[in-house]
Amino acid sequence: MKYDIDFKLRVIAYYQQGHSGIATAKHFNINDKDVFKWVNQYLKDGILAIKPKAGKAIYSSESNTTK
Repeated sequence: MKYDIDFKLRVIAYYQQGHSGIATAKHFNINDKDVFKWVNQYLKDGILAIKPKAGKAIYSSESNTTK
């Protein structure tokens, strides 16, 4: 499941308030591995590191036509 950036920031903030990773995971009903991953990514590379990735590129059939 993909989570939006606002949710991830709430999780990180809760963790940084002094809650353990397991307590944070239980509070938000998510896996504790996600908590640690997001916190580490955020601390290392900032907000852009936790931003959801863009979806797959969609190409129109018109771009594949030859003239």
